[in-house]
Amino acid sequence: MPSCSQGRKGTGTVPLFTIEGGSNLKAGSYPVTLIDIKPDTIITNDRGEQDIFRWKFIVDDGSDEGVEHNAISSQNTSPRSKLFGWLTALLGEDAVKVGMDFDKKDLVGREAIGQFTLDADGWAKLTALVEKPKSRARGVEAEEAPATPF
Repeated sequence: MPSCSQGRKGTGTVPLFTIEGGSNLKAGSYPVTLIDIKPDTIITNDRGEQDIFRWKFIVDDGSDEGVEHNAISSQNTSPRSKLFGWLTALLGEDAVKVGMDFDKKDLVGREAIGQFTLDADGWAKLTALVEKPKSRARGVEAEEAPATPF
């Protein structure tokens, strides 16, 4: 997160923000929790204006606070889209069907497993979301067998 607590040396002024490095997230799979999603528009050189969603996750990297990670997807909702796959990972395969509507409140707080790779500059990129494994049903304790006299 940008830091606004440091003034410029010797000037007594406080900067608007300070540029910091990215997270120390390593490539791998981590539990993630969606904490925000919002629509936005970006402009790219090759496609011009593109409607996207900005996703904000907390990644459980083993630290006390976790690591905040931002990702984007298009607003394409077809079954072969990234957005559809991420919805399925967050809500479960049976909960996402063509024609269904979802609100932010349906998604925020949901958990999945995020698969991260590192780009050429070492920045973490969320390359896939998969559904968290369902917890196995606890086995029924075996009944104690009656003692057999010998």
